[in-house]
Amino acid sequence: PDPAMRLAETTGAQYYPMTLPLFARSAEEHALAIRQHGYHILRDLNRTARLVFAGIAPVAWQAPLHRDGFLSDAELARLMEAGAVGEIAGCVFDGRGARLEIGIAARANTLWIGEAERALRVVIGGGEEKVAPIRVALESGVAGGVITDEATAAALLGG
Repeated sequence: PDPAMRLAETTGAQYYPMTLPLFARSAEEHALAIRQHGYHILRDLNRTARLVFAGIAPVAWQAPLHRDGFLSDAELARLMEAGAVGEIAGCVFDGRGARLEIGIAARANTLWIGEAERALRVVIGGGEEKVAPIRVALESGVAGGVITDEATAAALLGG
């Protein structure tokens, strides 16, 4: 099972999986996806949540979205040219922590953690390649906390 589901089961927290594909193939497919009743329920839950956990990763060559085939070389290059530094649950953001909505990133069927305004937003990730996106998320206020490993924490603290 996915890590979020395991965490929810271990802690007794509520868990609401996103049942849509990560990215729609077209603007029309994306418009249809976000009109679904389930999407609206999850969006409303995201906006009123008190605590949100989400995975974070870089937007880079061989990073998860690229390595796993969600982003083609051309799509990745376009996002990086636009200043993309990371992604949280599939939502791409730039060096200021602003969500980018260009190209395939505009067709993300996921929820932006930044819309969970009432929540403590915690990103989860570790490894040298995740230091830059974690730093941006924390410094910009997109995330208020991080769950990581000791080496990543030391790098974030400048040590």
